[in-house]
Amino acid sequence: MKQRWPELGPISAVVLDTNFSSNAIQWTIEQCRKERLPLCVVTVSVPKVKRLPSDLSGVTWFVTNEAEAKEFVGRDGHTDDIMKPILQAGAQNVVVTRGANGVAYATKQGETEAIAAPKVEVTDATGAGDAFAAGFLYGVLGGHTVEDACRFGMSSAALTLQTAETVHPALNEHLLQAAYARYFREGGTK
Repeated sequence: MKQRWPELGPISAVVLDTNFSSNAIQWTIEQCRKERLPLCVVTVSVPKVKRLPSDLSGVTWFVTNEAEAKEFVGRDGHTDDIMKPILQAGAQNVVVTRGANGVAYATKQGETEAIAAPKVEVTDATGAGDAFAAGFLYGVLGGHTVEDACRFGMSSAALTLQTAETVHPALNEHLLQAAYARYFREGGTK
């Protein structure tokens, strides 16, 4: 990672998942903190979340599911109680996906909210977490609030859940925007 980093520039934001080694994850978090680069850490599994350092200073967005969040903090509990230690570890924002129960998020500024998931007919859940992360990043990097970014993430996941593919084959910005409007328009799921 260290050797290739200079070749990646210019960098405006970094997405890091836990498929990398502990050393690579630690180095990337430190490098993003040092360069003041927005960093999104996406956990990918319960066993791999253990690769994360206990100090999350430098992590802008920590995107995880409930089981992975509980593993990271080392205990069971209500989602709100699980998000607090992640913020205390240094992450600026925590987003916890909860399947059919929607998403919960918390920010260093004290904002917390749970957002209901849109009701969709599920064909296959494979890829929904990755689709959520992509939609969420589309939102935050596009200047939306964490709350709206979560809605973009859920819209992207909902589209993926309705297909047998791991990525919705027709996914594009127009389709994502249309799904967001359909699922979260005035009077819709909130």
